[in-house]
Amino acid sequence: MGKTMVDLDDDALQAAKVVLGTATKKETINQALKAVVATARRADAVVAEIERGHAGFYRRLLDDDVADVLRR
Repeated sequence: MGKTMVDLDDDALQAAKVVLGTATKKETINQALKAVVATARRADAVVAEIERGHAGFYRRLLDDDVADVLRR
């Protein structure tokens, strides 16, 4: 892990510590970075599912024989 010196917004850092439940600056920053990446990946996954839907991937689920099984 590398060391980097940066100027931080103390109010934003404190708010992030509260939201994340972290105790140190290092832990807060690392958790916040992980959260940003996870959020972006989830957004990408949602977009991919929407595109699959537009392409007709889920159309078969509307067929009566499949829908009947899913309703049980």
